[in-house]
Amino acid sequence: MILKNLLAYKRYQTVLMQHVNYIFSTHEYEIKLSKQIGKNYKYPFEIEAIRPDVDLMDVAKAYNLKPDLSDKGEEFWNKWNDEVNLDLQEMQESEIKNIIKEYL
Repeated sequence: MILKNLLAYKRYQTVLMQHVNYIFSTHEYEIKLSKQIGKNYKYPFEIEAIRPDVDLMDVAKAYNLKPDLSDKGEEFWNKWNDEVNLDLQEMQESEIKNIIKEYL
């Protein structure tokens, strides 16, 4: 695969990220929910204010969402990728093609 070959000898991770996304909109805010799939599942989310007077923490509390507001550096994202995303360097080309076919 082109990306796999281009990135094979660089410092970049070559991971396959798969998401199922949902957006719930109101006149005051949007909640963007995602189910990230691969080796395991993760459920990241984002709440965006439409109006400036919306308290995002109140919205999160109302839906029992617990935001992680900590700084996330390279170590965090490397661990995330190891837990969730598929490593393209470890996959056979046929496995990658089968996943791509699921989305076509």
